[in-house]
Amino acid sequence: MKYFCKNHPLKEAISYCHNCGNYFCKDCLNEGKEYYYCNTNDCFKKYIDEVGNLSQNKVKKTSKILTVVVSIIVMALVGTIVKQISSGLFKPAETTIDSQLMKIANEINKNCPFMVDSETRADNVGTVAKTIYYNFTLINYSDYEIDKVLFESNIKPTVLNGVKTNPEMKYLRDKRVTFVYNYRDKNGKHIISFKFTPQEYL
Repeated sequence: MKYFCKNHPLKEAISYCHNCGNYFCKDCLNEGKEYYYCNTNDCFKKYIDEVGNLSQNKVKKTSKILTVVVSIIVMALVGTIVKQISSGLFKPAETTIDSQLMKIANEINKNCPFMVDSETRADNVGTVAKTIYYNFTLINYSDYEIDKVLFESNIKPTVLNGVKTNPEMKYLRDKRVTFVYNYRDKNGKHIISFKFTPQEYL
């Protein structure tokens, strides 16, 4: 049975608040160590009680991840593979970018999963509708241990800069491909996604 968000009736709920029992979408819930809580005063207090000093620990652990600079290495590796494939794998008569992206994904996936650095595993690459998806796992961390704001503010600009400037990704930029970078925690739970359309990187 599907449940919908109390605050946003058109959005499907991902879970319910452990304190009040109402169902909410992901934008209206805070994830504690064990349970979800909504933003109403009493419920949010329960959330704070559960996580305690977690915010400080989040910053420390997220800072450790950021020191590894995960995305630069990924860009170089993926760019090299793209260069090899675009020069040797495509037939002149093959004109659809989707079929080319599928070949790129299949070629990269032959080497997946692999460790990008000490914190990050590249799981696989997918593609659909002129979009390429890079899927990563932060192998040492749970979702609640990561400060998503800090992670995004530091990693997203680095990834975007790679998309914009890596010469080996020029082929995909010229084809106006959309890039999506998905990060999951060690339990397979989605943490954050970065999406870059041609309007953002050109």
